[in-house]
Amino acid sequence: MDECPPIKAFFTSRFEHALDDKGRVTLPVRYRKHFPDSTAYLVPAAHGEPCLRVYNMQSWNEYDAKYIEALNEFEAGRASDLIRDLYGSMDEVTVDKGGRIMLPDDVVTGLGLSGKVLLVGHRDHFEIWDPETFHVYQPVRDEEGV
Repeated sequence: MDECPPIKAFFTSRFEHALDDKGRVTLPVRYRKHFPDSTAYLVPAAHGEPCLRVYNMQSWNEYDAKYIEALNEFEAGRASDLIRDLYGSMDEVTVDKGGRIMLPDDVVTGLGLSGKVLLVGHRDHFEIWDPETFHVYQPVRDEEGV
């Protein structure tokens, strides 16, 4: 009998959740199902966006295969720098039994997170934003025609 391929993660919608005193945020129920092995990868956003990207293992492996494996760090010194910067700034965390992930202190401080956070679906991953920053950032992007 053929085995069914794993369901591809598809993160949608926006959710405002509390960030507790320990730096933990509870994932929406609809997001939790995409972390069957309880592993989440926290990746700083590209292009200076003031948020954190959260991938499950399958989505991260697909991203890595598509964009990172293609880099030849032996032919281009900059590729090695990019790989080092990316993997050196990532964190692997566990989704606990309560559906929570713990954000590192430096991420909480760097993004100015406290009280409430906004989780925003972004296709194969989701982003964690300070709600006020998101609402200020969005109109700027709209004005730029992005």
